Amino acid sequence: MITEIRDISNNIVAFKAYGTIHGNDFETTLVPAIQQYKRSHQELNYMLVLEHDLSNFSITWWIKSLWLAVRDWSTWKRCAIISNLEGLKNFTNESCNDIPGELRIYPHEQMDDAIRWLHTNDIS
Repeated sequence: MITEIRDISNNIVAFKAYGTIHGNDFETTLVPAIQQYKRSHQELNYMLVLEHDLSNFSITWWIKSLWLAVRDWSTWKRCAIISNLEGLKNFTNESCNDIPGELRIYPHEQMDDAIRWLHTNDIS
C-alpha cells in the first residue's frame, strides 16, 4: 500500500510504502498527488519512506515505474528513499541510469537529514 505523507515541506511530495504494493496504488495515490504538487512546483523533490515489512520489493522497479508514470509532466530534481533495508545500502543513481535528478538513500533515523537535503536549493 502507498499513502501520501502530508505537511513535511511545501517543496517535497512524500509517500510511505508498506505491505504489498499494487499497480493501482500508483494510479489512485501516487500519480494524483504528484499531479497536484506539480500545479505549484517546477521541479519534483520526492521522498519515499519504505517500511521493513515490504515483500517482493524491487527499488529499481519502483523508481522506473514512477518515472514511467510521471516522465511526461515532471522535472525531477531530487529523490530521497528512507529505508533500513540492507539491499539499498549500495543503491545509487547508476542503478537507474535513465532517471534524471539526484537520488540518495537514508536510514530511518536520518529522515530529518533527508528532508533538509530535499528542501535545500543547492546540490551538495
